[in-house]
Amino acid sequence: MEWISIIISLVAAIASIIAARASVASFRYTKQMSKGSIKKRIAEKERQIYDVQNQIYRTYGLNDNGTGRAWGRLDYKKAQLQAELEELRLEL
Repeated sequence: MEWISIIISLVAAIASIIAARASVASFRYTKQMSKGSIKKRIAEKERQIYDVQNQIYRTYGLNDNGTGRAWGRLDYKKAQLQAELEELRLEL
């Protein structure tokens, strides 16, 4: 009888450890996907797009609209950032 209570105690301790880890993982996921976090990531993407656009202006001039020249590394980066920004806006 004494062994049974020890085994039950060990099983309960292991179950509580597993439950604690699951709750920590759930908290991290909830925090990561909260609206405030998404808004911060949107602001960061907008800043990155602004920086890339400034690099394009410095490289090709202010009157460049992307037509009449081949797309470069910066244009692809800007397009990728805009796609990521749209995905984040859909999450809100």
